[in-house]
Amino acid sequence: MNKISKKILLSLIIAVTIISCDKIVTVDLNESNPTIVIEGNISNLKDSAIVKITMTGDYFIPYKVPEVDVDYVEITYDSTETIRLEEIKKGYYAAPIKIKEFNKEYQIKVVSKGKTYTASSTIYEPVLIDSILITDIELTVWDTSFGLAKLADTLTYKLYFADNGNTKNYYRLKTSANDSLRDDKNIQEDTYFNGKTYIIQYMERFNKDDTINLELIHYDQKTYTFYSTLYSSLSEGGFGGTPYNPTTNFDQDDVFGYFAAYGADSYVLPLNYAAELLKQKGVKTITLNRTQLDSLKNLINP
Repeated sequence: MNKISKKILLSLIIAVTIISCDKIVTVDLNESNPTIVIEGNISNLKDSAIVKITMTGDYFIPYKVPEVDVDYVEITYDSTETIRLEEIKKGYYAAPIKIKEFNKEYQIKVVSKGKTYTASSTIYEPVLIDSILITDIELTVWDTSFGLAKLADTLTYKLYFADNGNTKNYYRLKTSANDSLRDDKNIQEDTYFNGKTYIIQYMERFNKDDTINLELIHYDQKTYTFYSTLYSSLSEGGFGGTPYNPTTNFDQDDVFGYFAAYGADSYVLPLNYAAELLKQKGVKTITLNRTQLDSLKNLINP
């Protein structure tokens, strides 16, 4: 399998996180042959399309990133309705797109210097978050003021959802706290829990005054493959190894990136609300079902 510099692969995952699949591509690192990088997303949560377009830079001058001369960017819905995106800032293109139906295919077309790049992605129905279990855990921390260890109450969560046993499904969970991304590398395919209720446990601790945002994404196979190979490559490329190219869904060989249309379900949960419920009930663990989560969402966004 062809190899790619770890530097470019790390640059891609950073970009994926910010705007946060079947051909292996080869990216040359020399100055004379920069390669276009396209990252496109459409989601029912935002009702918009966002596409970021950059170029791979000179490996020996990493701070000098070439600008991309883009003729236009278009999104086509179900092979019938085409929308042209506008450049909202350098390298970023966007347009409002209301998701009318799920299980439909979207296509992207990017034309740069007369060359056309195309890809497609199917947007599946969101898989709904069934419930969230919150646990109060005492954690020993070091108090720098007094030089002593002390106990601090922290919270962690488990997320429950029901998998559809009639289809093959691919998932990704994003966790943010106080508008800062904490983790987006939790990807799953349903081979071992097809048709069952699945539990995702997040091991990191949160403070009681944190507000967390959980986003459960339902991908098509090609998008899942991109992220799976991306994270696998980064893992295998650690400590001196060279990561390989993630698998892209673009139809051309001389392009790097992905195009993802997806359905997602999300909840914003102020943990002080959960902490107060734990205190009132005198327990260490509490489960918030969907009715409670919806009520909380209505309080946050009246």
